[in-house]
Amino acid sequence: MTVSVFEYLFRGEKDLFKGTWICDKWSWEPFPVVRLDMNSLNTENPELLKQAIDDEMRSLSVNYGVELKRSTYDGKFYELIEKLSEKSKKNRSSCWSMNTKNPSLTIYLTNRKPTK
Repeated sequence: MTVSVFEYLFRGEKDLFKGTWICDKWSWEPFPVVRLDMNSLNTENPELLKQAIDDEMRSLSVNYGVELKRSTYDGKFYELIEKLSEKSKKNRSSCWSMNTKNPSLTIYLTNRKPTK
């Protein structure tokens, strides 16, 4: 649940937080969010996992309208973060979130803090 809360905050989904403490404390500027749900990836062996991550990077790049040129899955991941940062004009510092009960990886392309 925490990962989803962060995702919706950084996506600027203000309507979801009406009536909550954070509603008037957050700037609600939308940011691109990269989320890898490890439950949906084939993790039977390292090679299948690498291919699944590579496929997910390709899918995310298409969804965000970003062309990836690097050939390795980790290179594509880094390139995706870089290009989303450039495209959105956001600082490329990132916050990584890992949920161990429901494994997913979320990266927020910002180092901003909530407004006061």
